[in-house]
Amino acid sequence: MRGLHYGWVIMVVSMLTVLGALGFARFGYTMILPDMQAALGFVTLFFGLGQAAGPAVTGGLADATASFAPAFLLAAGVAFLGGIGSLLLRPPNYETGFVTE
Repeated sequence: MRGLHYGWVIMVVSMLTVLGALGFARFGYTMILPDMQAALGFVTLFFGLGQAAGPAVTGGLADATASFAPAFLLAAGVAFLGGIGSLLLRPPNYETGFVTE
């Protein structure tokens, strides 16, 4: 009888580590900072929209142009706009819970 291959052990331990880290890091801090729960839901909505529409848009661009270059350029442009948008954010005022002017 053959033993368990170490590749499977490494894969399972890695998967459990990643899932545990995601659970604690992504959703655990909302218990500490309850005000972040609504923001996490709002951001997750846009993550989901991008993950749902991204493959269809990329596939359509790749079929129309017979190249993935326009799809990569679109992804880079969206990432660039997201970076510019994050630079425009203002820090919140923790006393009132609102964004400072």
